[in-house]
Amino acid sequence: MCKPSDASASVSAAEAAKQCQDVPPNETNANQALAQDNLRKGTLYGSLSLALVIAGFSLTMPHLQSRRDALECDSLCYGSMTSARSALSLIGGFAISRLSDSDTSLLARTVGRGSGRKACLYIGTIASVVGLIIGGMTFSIRGMWLSMIPGALFQQNFNVLKSLLADLHHASEESKSTSSAATSGTAAARAASVGKLGMSLGLSFMFGPLMGATLIKSFDQAVLFAIVLTVLSMLMVARLPHATKSDSVSTSRPSENSAKVESSKSGILSFLDVKAARTPSALFLMSVRVCMALAFHIFMTIWTVSLKERFDFGPSDHGKFMSFIGLTYALSQGVVAKRIVKPLGNKGRIRVIQLCCLALGIGRYFAFHTSSLTAVYVLFSFIITALGVLNTILTGDTATLASPEEVGGLYGVLESVESVAGMVGPVAGGALALIDPIGAPLVAVVGLYFAVLLLVSFGYEKLILTRHAASVKKDV
Repeated sequence: MCKPSDASASVSAAEAAKQCQDVPPNETNANQALAQDNLRKGTLYGSLSLALVIAGFSLTMPHLQSRRDALECDSLCYGSMTSARSALSLIGGFAISRLSDSDTSLLARTVGRGSGRKACLYIGTIASVVGLIIGGMTFSIRGMWLSMIPGALFQQNFNVLKSLLADLHHASEESKSTSSAATSGTAAARAASVGKLGMSLGLSFMFGPLMGATLIKSFDQAVLFAIVLTVLSMLMVARLPHATKSDSVSTSRPSENSAKVESSKSGILSFLDVKAARTPSALFLMSVRVCMALAFHIFMTIWTVSLKERFDFGPSDHGKFMSFIGLTYALSQGVVAKRIVKPLGNKGRIRVIQLCCLALGIGRYFAFHTSSLTAVYVLFSFIITALGVLNTILTGDTATLASPEEVGGLYGVLESVESVAGMVGPVAGGALALIDPIGAPLVAVVGLYFAVLLLVSFGYEKLILTRHAASVKKDV
């Protein structure tokens, strides 16, 4: 793509056009082909890497509950560990994602060979292996706590991979000509890539527990297989392409570039300062994510108990239900989302988000009140599909709100905000249950999704889609 330099700003329009025409077509085509190939490889190896590391963890899930029972880790013990994990993820989610934004740090140069994203992916896989080793070598509640810490702090590969795909999409868009840079096409491409990551996540959560429960006989065996899969995930990370941060972002914004130079002098303060997270668009998305996370955690405080009371759910029933959810989520992100987003313009995408909010709120309400297990499965097929499509759209649009130097930090901030909701949600659900065991939590869940519906209806186009379209035009 041809862009006149600052030195040529004083030349005539005709001379500027001639400069653009002087770019060799073969070189432009080669750059486009390379960018597209990197995007394809990044999506493939990123999805495989995520699938392997999540499959490794999920293999141990059927045996973890038995291990907790043997160690007499009651609901208070498990709840404390869950809260602690959320607190650690709050810190690690931001720190790792932000660290991945820099390709010049010591970590990026030594571990990632010039790529901050790959360096943090290596750290995440190593943390998973360390946690598995600690869990396999100890048989105590203290050991369970210690095995949880490395992954909770450093295993942020999903966020880092989303940032890496955002870099590759940015490079691919910059390599294209004016005629091919369209907002709807960009949104569909981003949705397709993020959808593949989500699909690999869902499939791993479907097959991992199933294989762990049927083929693996003990926790120690599950740990060994999990370590092997995690090491294979690290090999996939090594094959990921390195997306070089484009200079066009900084040169097109000289005021921001100079601000970065000044802020770099403040060391840790510069690391913590994510300018993109302070924009109205980012604050808007944080509000949406917080409402969705709170609704989920409040609902989960009463949902598992409800399944036991209504359908006498046991471990096998829960396994089948989780496998169904994993498969549905995988299909919603990998198949449904991109086919919905591609033919729609901005108005159409807003309508899809609104329908997803309605499906999530109303669907959960009726799923709780039905006495038919078949109806629960049918309703959850719509609920999980809506969740997968909504998450795919939100994740793809988030990448357009920050430069490649800050997109990882922005994803990290959003992850930290959701971790706060993960700590507050169960407490809020328990408090609401004291008012009314069923009615109060359900009203809160439906109300939160209605709040998301209102936010999207009155703010999404102005704060997200308008900025997205402007960024595409600027890059052309």
